[in-house]
This record gives sequence, C-alpha cells and structure tokens, in this order.
Amino acid sequence: MKYIPELVIRLCCHRQSQKIGIEELKELLKGKTTLIAGQSGVGKSTLVNSIESKLSLKTEEISDFSGKGQHTTTFAEMHELSFEAAN
Repeated sequence: MKYIPELVIRLCCHRQSQKIGIEELKELLKGKTTLIAGQSGVGKSTLVNSIESKLSLKTEEISDFSGKGQHTTTFAEMHELSFEAAN
C-alpha cells in the first residue's frame, strides 16, 4: 500500500435537473484518471453522461415505487473523454 502524506479531497456539487456544476467538474477532471464509485442507483451513469454526452450510457428514471434510483449498469467500464481528461 502506498502512503499518501497529504490527501486533498475536492467536493464538486452537481444538479442533473439543472445541469449545474458540470463545467466545474470537467475542469477538475482534466489531465487526470478518475474513478466514479457509489452504491447502485445513485446516478453514476447519469453523471458520466452529463460529463460526456456522446457516451449515452443506459440510465433509468427514479422508481415511482421506491423513490430511489434503479440499477442499470451491469459491469465496470473505463471511458476516454473528449476533453482530454484521462491521459
């Protein structure tokens, strides 16, 4: 395991319904390889689609029954972004 003496965590807020925060997030991703992780149905694919719309990852609407997101992604995948985020 690699010791990281100083770890800086930046929080970037995003509101999908109003497309708020996407440009700021794209700027933070430039020149970096980034992992987006979270529980099933929290909107990871929706976030990636907002960052890179040409990907058109499968997403679902919030469940009427539970009021929660629905599981749609069945495997992990790495994507190269058009704005030179990952090297």
